[in-house]
Amino acid sequence: MNSTGLFWYLQLQKKFGVRVKTYFWRTRIFHVFTLTPNSMIFADEAGLVRRWNPVATTVFGFTAEEMLGSSLDLIIPEHLRAPHWAGYQTAMASGTLRLEGRPTLTRGLHKSGRRLYVEMTFALVKNPENNQVIGSVAMARDVTERMEQQRAARQGSGLA
Repeated sequence: MNSTGLFWYLQLQKKFGVRVKTYFWRTRIFHVFTLTPNSMIFADEAGLVRRWNPVATTVFGFTAEEMLGSSLDLIIPEHLRAPHWAGYQTAMASGTLRLEGRPTLTRGLHKSGRRLYVEMTFALVKNPENNQVIGSVAMARDVTERMEQQRAARQGSGLA
């Protein structure tokens, strides 16, 4: 923020207090969410998508309008849904993640029906007032091309 922006922020803060501070941080978080180079998806405790950034549209093919309020099932291959939801419900109830933020390689589903390899990391989102889990944020990166190149190299060397 430049000095003029800081001046106006401080003036508004004096006049309106915490509402300005909340708006300021929500605006900053929105920019981080939309400008990050990875797909970012926030789902509530029921597994419904509440935030979907532009890179998620690039990776999975669904627009934000199609995903907001929809189940994560749209991007999870059918054979992985049961284990996904078992882990999701456990994390929501316990407030902990088995992977503890470490990336994992899994399969995803593109709107076209094409299966993807995606490298994902997850974090729980908690209400700062009571530490209650309110959802999960996932960052995903399409690594399909890399995985296919590795598979081709293994097949070419007879290791497949």
